[in-house]
Amino acid sequence: MLLAALSISGVSIPGFSSGLGALGSLLGLVAPEPAPEPTEETAATAKGDLKLSALRKAAEQHDLANISLLDFADLVRDLYEEGALSLDELRDLAAIHAEAKAAGEDVDAPRDVVAMLAAKVQSLRSQTRLSPSAPALAAAERQLDWATKFQALRAVSAPLDLVA
Repeated sequence: MLLAALSISGVSIPGFSSGLGALGSLLGLVAPEPAPEPTEETAATAKGDLKLSALRKAAEQHDLANISLLDFADLVRDLYEEGALSLDELRDLAAIHAEAKAAGEDVDAPRDVVAMLAAKVQSLRSQTRLSPSAPALAAAERQLDWATKFQALRAVSAPLDLVA
């Protein structure tokens, strides 16, 4: 039998294995296709998928419109440990809790973090002595941008309530 002879002798004819299809695989006559070598692009895509998955899961569980800063700090730490936040994002977001605690605020009381950050940005913008590129304003804008996107992700990730 020609197929058996080709399999036993190890002779490879270009295009031959593709002609056998599932039958060749079933009979063990066709070697499986090797997995593609990982590239920087596929690794980045996989990392991005994991990051988005972790963010979606967190957004389903945490509402920034009603969260204590202590819980927010835990959320930020967990997201960093899961690889969903960069070190710069961790620094920016951890500063929210640290600044409130340093100011003597009750970090256990639930609050609307997005509204709090929007008010902070507005206050910093209204201070005429700050330029638009001032580090405090830039950091507050990054914090607000992240919190706003997280809440938007929460809105998209929230299960639909189809019961009237």
